[in-house]
Amino acid sequence: MDHMRGVRLLGEACIAAGVLLATAWHQGLPAQGGIGAAVLVAAAVAGQIGRRLGDEAESEQLETQKRMFRPLADDGGVWAAALVPLTVLAADEGAGISHAGAWVLAATLAWSATAASLVAGVWARLGVGAAGIAFLGWGGGAAALELRPGKGTLALGVAATAAHVVTELLLRRLPRSFTLGEAAVAAQGAVILAVDLAVRVVVRPAATTDTQIATLLVEATCAGLALLALLALAMAHVPARPAWVVAATATSAAAALLLAAAASDVHPLAWVAAAAFGCRSHVLVLGWWLVLAAASAVLCMRGGRAGLPSKRFGPRIDCLQTTDNSLELPAMQPGPRGSQLELPVPRSTHPTTLALHVRRKAWHLAVVLAVVPGYAWARTLLCIALAAALAMFVVAEAMRVRGVAPVAVPLGLFLGRFTDARDAGRVVTSHFHLLLGCAVPVWVHPTQPIAALAGVLALGVADSAASLAGLSLGSRRWPASSKTLEGSTAFAVSLFAATELTARVADVPGTWEARLATSAVLALLEAVTEQNDNMLLPLAMAGLARVPALPAVALLLLSVAAALAPLRVSRPHLRALALVA
Repeated sequence: MDHMRGVRLLGEACIAAGVLLATAWHQGLPAQGGIGAAVLVAAAVAGQIGRRLGDEAESEQLETQKRMFRPLADDGGVWAAALVPLTVLAADEGAGISHAGAWVLAATLAWSATAASLVAGVWARLGVGAAGIAFLGWGGGAAALELRPGKGTLALGVAATAAHVVTELLLRRLPRSFTLGEAAVAAQGAVILAVDLAVRVVVRPAATTDTQIATLLVEATCAGLALLALLALAMAHVPARPAWVVAATATSAAAALLLAAAASDVHPLAWVAAAAFGCRSHVLVLGWWLVLAAASAVLCMRGGRAGLPSKRFGPRIDCLQTTDNSLELPAMQPGPRGSQLELPVPRSTHPTTLALHVRRKAWHLAVVLAVVPGYAWARTLLCIALAAALAMFVVAEAMRVRGVAPVAVPLGLFLGRFTDARDAGRVVTSHFHLLLGCAVPVWVHPTQPIAALAGVLALGVADSAASLAGLSLGSRRWPASSKTLEGSTAFAVSLFAATELTARVADVPGTWEARLATSAVLALLEAVTEQNDNMLLPLAMAGLARVPALPAVALLLLSVAAALAPLRVSRPHLRALALVA
């Protein structure tokens, strides 16, 4: 690995640790099991940083991991240890598992991810993981879960095993689609969601508020989507037909409705109908969403037809679709022999970098136009609508990957107009990261305006401004990074302006100094990371939304030092740190 790039990634790991520490400083730790879980999370993050230094010292990585991970990015292991605990620590209290129990569970999953990523034998990794789980289970973690130490430790071990299985499943069945950190974060979130839903079904807490009922429906929808994914894997060798898609989707929807009905006394469909049509503002927001959906559908159909061959002008596509329905950009690599679309693409039809970014950021703007009115006038309906949008995305992507006619080819051609180097695997993940980056803060922080709108502010406003400013005006690059100083400046300025406006309109407490420092920290994080920032930046911003000025400024100083470290840290310094690690 290049020396300067290694130092930059080490700086990113330090920023991740700083973001987690600043959030813990302000939020505080739960009384039951909080300290033990904090020790385990700190050890997991330190282990990932030490592993990063060890990789730098040895300059090697397993070839199997290289083939599984998304290319042009590091493994993102530090975020596997920090992002989910950060999100749980700053989350609002739910109706299922307690906040203390969620924190203990997140710490366990973070530690198990670190143990599984160690370059060691299987038994050594199992021993390290089991030791941390036993320490937490017998050190107060079981009490946070309202279980005895033995049963609590066993439950934590089962959850850690489930997260590891899901992570391996994502990396092996969908190679080159995720980094280790992205897959681990997805698996940890899925396990915590499953545990919370299971507690709701068993205990049946009184979900009296609309927000709690909406959260229950979101969890049930995600469980149904997990069942749909399992059905898709089970039918991997079955010929792809629309009837199978309809049957699998109907089965998953029925399972989601049954789970929602089992966990509450409220009828799910009746509650959704009342939420959608119960008041005038909800009806108006629903109508606005239908207008946006119709406009998006028209663009999708025009984009799909624009990619099909023309008798007069010949092929007009920007991508090739391979036999496994992954998308390959001809500007980067030629289409393989035997692909479904073996059409020569003229060089003049390839989208320029600026045109590609304009296309991608147009969808960021569409998300802003959909989420902001929903959060302002129909908050609970927004939660359900985001879950429904996720369900539609999953079904559409499953149809594209399986090659279901007549949807697969036009949809693949349309998505190819928006893909970049991060969509190198079988599954196109960019639109999923964008949707989840805006949805998860709304689901996790429904009562905190800035935290809930973190995806809109960080992606719809700041990231779009940074991308366009960097491409059109950028000339000075950060050390060992493709990001420009001009783009980062636009990110920080636009994010601060949008956050300050949101704080004034929603009457959010806090100081402008803290919001300015947080905006600068996120701009630096966006400049140094190689992970998919559509998920990373919103969750980091949501965690820092209520951090006061003092820790925010301290974090900013740490971030500046980390971003500039490649200019100052030499190879001997790095080797010395590696020896210490």
